[in-house]
Formats: sequence, C-alpha cells, structure tokens
Amino acid sequence: MRQYKWILFLICLTFSLATKAQYSFTFMPEVQGRSIDGLMMVKINYMGTSAASIQLRVTVSEAKQGQLLVLTTPVFTMYPGVSVPLPGLVHHSAIEFGQQEAARLIRQANIFPGGEYEYCFQILEQGEGTGSQEQCFDYHLQPFSPLLLSEPFEEEDIQQLKPTFTWQPIFPAIVGIQYRLVIAEIKPGQDKVEAMHYNMAIVNQWQLQGPIYFYPPNARDLQPGKSYAWQVFAYKYDVILSASEVWEFKVAPFAEDIAATVALGNIDRYADETPLLISDSLTFGLDNSAGSQKLDYVLNCISDVNLQVNYHPDYPLNNGYNYIQFSFAGVKGMKKGALYELVVKSTQGGEIKKIRFVYK
Repeated sequence: MRQYKWILFLICLTFSLATKAQYSFTFMPEVQGRSIDGLMMVKINYMGTSAASIQLRVTVSEAKQGQLLVLTTPVFTMYPGVSVPLPGLVHHSAIEFGQQEAARLIRQANIFPGGEYEYCFQILEQGEGTGSQEQCFDYHLQPFSPLLLSEPFEEEDIQQLKPTFTWQPIFPAIVGIQYRLVIAEIKPGQDKVEAMHYNMAIVNQWQLQGPIYFYPPNARDLQPGKSYAWQVFAYKYDVILSASEVWEFKVAPFAEDIAATVALGNIDRYADETPLLISDSLTFGLDNSAGSQKLDYVLNCISDVNLQVNYHPDYPLNNGYNYIQFSFAGVKGMKKGALYELVVKSTQGGEIKKIRFVYK
C-alpha cells in the first residue's frame, strides 16, 4: 500500500511539472528590451495540445530603482506552437508605472534608459484550476550613441549625380545590426522632414551591413538643381534601434559646357557601343570604391594609326562616384572626322572599358 502511494505521488508530481512547463519564452533584451513596444516582440512557445485563453503580464524592474512598470495584456487565445503576441496589444494593455524618475521617462518617451534590468514574463491562464508561469531575463542595458550622418553634409551643394553616403555606426555594437537608407526628393515649398514622410522614396535600401552606401551605377541619376532629403535607420529583426536626423543636400547645376555632355552618364552605358559624335569635350561618370587614385586611360586614333594623340593630363579619382571631362580643343592629334578610342581601366577588378567617338 505504501509503495502504491509513493508511485501515485510521483505520477502527480510529474503531471504538475509538465503542466507548469507548458510555456517558455524567447526574448532578446539587447534589441527588444529598449522600449515598451519591444516587450510585445517576445516569442511564446506553448506546448499544450489545445487552444488556451491567457493574459501576458510583463514586469520590468531596475536594480537601483526597483519595479518600474507592470504591463498586463487583455485576454487572447494562444495556440500550440511558437507565436508572437500582436504588437497592437501593447496599446490595449493596462500599464502601471512606478513613481521613479526613470518610470516617468519611460512613460513619456516609450524607451528604457540605461541600467541593470530584469524583464519577467508571466502567463496568466483563464478558467478554474489554472495557474501561472513566469520566466525572467536579466540584461545590462546601455543606451545607443546617436546615429549621426556624415556625407553629404547638411545643406551641402554637391556636383555628383551618384554620390556616396556615409554615417557613423551606433554604439554599443550589436551582432547582426543592419542599416536602412532612404532618399526622397524635396518638392518646392516642402521642408526636408515633410518630404521624407510624404514623398515616394527614390532610394529605400535595406540590409546595409556597414555605414556606407554607393549610389548604384545603373540607378537613375539625381537631377542637377534639385534638393533631396536623406535619413538612415539602424535595425535588427525588423526592430528599429535608432534613427538619424533628416538631412538635405542639393545637386548643384553644372556649368553649361559640362551640362551638354554630362548626359553621357556612366561609362558602362556607353562602352563598346556605336561611336559617339564629340565636338570639344567628352564627359562620363565612373564609380570608384578603391580609394583615391589616378584614372588609368589611353586615347588613340584608330582611323589613322599614324596620327599620334598628345593627350596625357592626370585625372584624380575620389572615393565614390566621379565625373571625368576630357577637353580636346587645341590638342595635337585631334583631327576632325577621325575615329578615336578611349580605353579606360576600371578601378574595380581592372576591367577594360572602351568608348569610341568621331571628333567633329
């Protein structure tokens, strides 16, 4: 009889432990523990066999200041498997804030200041004979440094139709962090923030691994005389960790003699195609991501091999997108009606690009 009671006790204990182990949580405090909204990004693994009506209670405490808030969601249905509570639940939840200064800051700004935090997630099951289950996470939260833009400078006039954009990465660094860059045209009468919020983005580039973006050579050029707004976001797992200010820049109008030839665009678009008709100058764009260097080129007359072209000026290349202008007026070896070939060695991989033109 005593042995039978001992076996029955073990069965009850096992059943009790199994019942209490029905829920587990996956939470990344370094990403999701920075705001109240982020708390609802927790993943809940429900190991039951049927749907359950539950509430989620989240308690956030700081080592020096104590309990800062208690958030209790409305009742919702949990199904077997892993799921994430609807982010909108946070706006329908009851939130009790503490009286500390940090709690008032959290209430006003929706973000947690730096500190030693404990995040506790508790499942409250509904109905008779049900209980609760809790799991806590500790993390030393450090606020991010501001996400600062670098180039183009605020309100700068640039003379590049495919500029390079740079910014300072946020600190502390988080493994897997990515950046998103947005560029929008500023219409007449708009300010930069309004343009960023309401105008269609010219560039909306996600998954940038580092704090630099080279405007794509095959993308549509920015337009001389127009102003643009740009902004950068740092994020991980679709959670925005930081956002920069909105800056603006203007593409300055080119001089008249350059504007007439700048339509040639990127050298890749015109290499190895039908010869162009050129009068006094030839201008093309070239992307350079190999650091400061000189343009590697050769100019030859291919319709008359005995005609030697005496043209050897240096063209320095900056990092990013460059426009190169060749001016042929008065150059020895430039003969009207002759066919010429400009051979340019690409800065990326040493690929050869050729532009053929007839000098008028």
